[in-house]
Amino acid sequence: MAMLKQLLQASLIALSILPAPGLAADSADSAEGELRKVDRNARRVIVAHGDWDKGGMHAMTMAMNVEKDVDLAKLQKGDKVRFEVTRQGGDWVITRITLKR
Repeated sequence: MAMLKQLLQASLIALSILPAPGLAADSADSAEGELRKVDRNARRVIVAHGDWDKGGMHAMTMAMNVEKDVDLAKLQKGDKVRFEVTRQGGDWVITRITLKR
């Protein structure tokens, strides 16, 4: 039984680092959402987003890193945004973000 538990845990870890279905690793996608938190020092945001355009992710709220050349100065909690993301290693990273008008 312990071996089965270890196998299940290893399988779940392996699945958690795979790209989302329909989206290859290191490919780009885009979506719209609302910022729930902006951490300029950590270069990280929490965004409640809709489905991603290419089907890589369903609507949810999640934390994402932001590339260092993306300007976060004017962004704040509650802003409606459009953003582009790429899968870099095991993380989703925002590569572009703009206020939605």
